[in-house]
Amino acid sequence: MQIYRETCYYCTIKHLSEALAISLELPFYPEHWKFLNAALTQAEQEIFEKEPDIGFRIRDLRKAFEDTFYSKIDVAEIESLLDAVRDIMLTNNIKEKKAPKEESEGGLP
Repeated sequence: MQIYRETCYYCTIKHLSEALAISLELPFYPEHWKFLNAALTQAEQEIFEKEPDIGFRIRDLRKAFEDTFYSKIDVAEIESLLDAVRDIMLTNNIKEKKAPKEESEGGLP
């Protein structure tokens, strides 16, 4: 049985925050590039369904990171993305986390 999860703004914030922390450590731990790439990918997947503009911004940031051979990241853009997601949550009064949904027999609900 697969689990289908709806967009989770809290999870997006969690993954972007992780990306921010890793990006600040990247000059000292360059081997952690893979963790930063994974955090950005997870943030992108979490938000894309309901907020595609933000999803594309995260994707563009991740692709730019790839273009530097995983050595440089725009920290200000990560901070801007965190602010954008938080602003959406505040504007739309999003307070609750969504529980995973079980996939139905015929596919996604």
